[in-house]
Amino acid sequence: MNPFYNSIVEAAKNYNFQHVFRRLGQLECVAGEWAKEDFELPDWRTPVHWPFDNDDFIQFLGISTAINFCYDYPKSGEKFSVNWHGKNWSGAFGMFACIMRAIEKGANLLDARYLKTISYAQTKKIFTGNSEIPLLFERWDIWREIGEVLLEKYGGHFKNLFEEANYKCFDNGNGICERLVWDFPSAFSDTRELNGRTLSFHKKAFLLPLIYYGRVKSSDGLLPQIKDVEKLSAPADYELPKVLCGKNILYYSQELEKQINQFQEIQKYSLEEIEIRMWTVIAFGQLLAEINKKKKALNKEPISAPHLDFCLWNAGRTSKIPHHITLTTDY
Repeated sequence: MNPFYNSIVEAAKNYNFQHVFRRLGQLECVAGEWAKEDFELPDWRTPVHWPFDNDDFIQFLGISTAINFCYDYPKSGEKFSVNWHGKNWSGAFGMFACIMRAIEKGANLLDARYLKTISYAQTKKIFTGNSEIPLLFERWDIWREIGEVLLEKYGGHFKNLFEEANYKCFDNGNGICERLVWDFPSAFSDTRELNGRTLSFHKKAFLLPLIYYGRVKSSDGLLPQIKDVEKLSAPADYELPKVLCGKNILYYSQELEKQINQFQEIQKYSLEEIEIRMWTVIAFGQLLAEINKKKKALNKEPISAPHLDFCLWNAGRTSKIPHHITLTTDY
């Protein structure tokens, strides 16, 4: 798929998993069921997303995806939410709503110069909600990095990053995902170490083109297409493993399952967290390949990572099963 994905697959080959496990037979069974289905590709035209198919949609995606992480508090399991335009928005949609609300009130959040100099007090006001958003200081710090790097390297706009990458996610270090990771490390770099190997998860660097791809398909050609969407793999977050467990594809040790069900924090860099994310990425890749193998046998069109990601993510948002909680800026 891509070098980031390969780093995780290679590390798993000789690793003895202790906390998270996969049922291959169940994965194949689910793939067989889902191969018969038509997958939805969302266009992300919601009240909390930038409404226009123009360069500023890319800018909106860049500044929002950079801070798209961690909305739940350990112990209570409480999720950040905000009321806007008569509706309660929670999690990532709550964050999007805060950005759109601020823009509506005159904050020029799509201007890199504004982000570079934004104050902590301004950031705190933007994310005023029904409870305080976790890791607010880190979000503020990331936004300032975004503004500074955009001005230094990309003329103040994520569109220029996409164009310099020729709308490829991977291109020997020059692709969209690669540039996001190397040029905006605080925002998009996301790695773990295991037995002397570096695991390149980079969840948010995958998420940005995944969402962009969905909007492009409904833009009537106004937004340029991603040229290598087949290289995208799973954005390893907390919703995907929850659904993979709900489908009995993945399962946890008794102790880890107990911790998750009690909303106990799973520490960043712990073996438990690393194994959850490794199996999420690997199982996602295997499930995608198996679905497409079976679709081919049924003479049906193949799907790509954006289709499967939305299927799992959307199911996770409506599921009542607890997900693991880790205080991190990575996801």
